[in-house]
Amino acid sequence: MWGRRMLSLCRLRSVGRRLSLALRKMLTQSAFFIAIAMVGLATSGCKGPNETIWSAQSKSPDNKLVAMARTENVDGPGINAQWTAVSLRQNFDSAKAIEVLTIDEDSVAVRNLKMNWISPWHLDISYDGGDRIIFQAIKCLGVDVTVQGSSYSNRAGTN
Repeated sequence: MWGRRMLSLCRLRSVGRRLSLALRKMLTQSAFFIAIAMVGLATSGCKGPNETIWSAQSKSPDNKLVAMARTENVDGPGINAQWTAVSLRQNFDSAKAIEVLTIDEDSVAVRNLKMNWISPWHLDISYDGGDRIIFQAIKCLGVDVTVQGSSYSNRAGTN
């Protein structure tokens, strides 16, 4: 009788060890999958600092400069903004672009933005929409920059 109890006890311990190993393995795998799911959820809402949703380019008549326009959207915790910017750069890859116009799109999107080179020294930018001009350069890299748009009268700092 004592032998049967010992045998039963040994079997219980063996079963307990197997359950313990299986439980540990299951918990380890579950923790691993939960960690992967959390990382996936945390990064799925992040689009990066800026998401470019539209862009265009226009080369000057002498091919020495390039005007580049882009609309960017930032969406994240506490931030929801959209703006359109126009930059100028010399027409080679290593040149850094210089921003000449920024238009806030808080409630009204910029539409039909056109960059028209009147001459190699004069860039005319026209557009519809936009809330207000945040920044405008009147001259950059020897080029006069003129702007015609519906928010032209709504410059930053004026009513």
